[in-house]
Amino acid sequence: MVVGAFAAFAALTTLSTIRKQVRLANRPYLELKNWRLDTSLLTEPGGPPNIQVFFEIANLSHAPARLAKMDIEYGLSGREVISAMWPIGALLSPNHSHPMSISDIGPLNSEEYQKYKAAGLVLNISGCIVYTDQFKKTRHRRFAVGCGVNYGLRKVDWPGWTNRNDEDEWGED
Repeated sequence: MVVGAFAAFAALTTLSTIRKQVRLANRPYLELKNWRLDTSLLTEPGGPPNIQVFFEIANLSHAPARLAKMDIEYGLSGREVISAMWPIGALLSPNHSHPMSISDIGPLNSEEYQKYKAAGLVLNISGCIVYTDQFKKTRHRRFAVGCGVNYGLRKVDWPGWTNRNDEDEWGED
C-alpha cells in the first residue's frame, strides 16, 4: 500500500516535471545582439557628427514570438536620458532576428566626439521587450546594456538593477 502510494506520487511528480519542461522547451527566448555604433550615416558634411545605434532582437528558440513593443531608455554619459515606447508589431520566427536602430541621439559635441574617436564614449541602453508566445501569453524580456566603439556590448547590472538582463516570467510556467 505504501509502495503503491509512493509510486503514484513519483509518477505524478515526474509527469508534472515533464509537462513543465515541454512548455519551457516550446517557449521563445529573445536576446539582443549585434550592437553597433555608427556616425557615418547621419552626419552632415562639415557638421557635428551624429551617432546611430544598430542592434537586433534575436529569437534563439524553436518557437515563434510576436513582438508587440519595446519600452526603452537610452543616453550618453552626461546627457539627459531619453525614454520612449516603440511599437514593433512583427512576428519573429524561430532562429531569426528583427533589426532595430536608435537614430535620435543627436549630434556629438567636440568632447563627446573626441571620446568617440578614442573609443571612450559609451551609450547606456535599458528597457523591456513585450511579446506574445504561441500560447498567447504576454511575456517581458528586460535588458540593460552599454555599447561603444571598440567596447562591444556589455550587459550591466547598475545599482538597483539586479537581474535586468532576464525574462520576467521565466520561472512561472
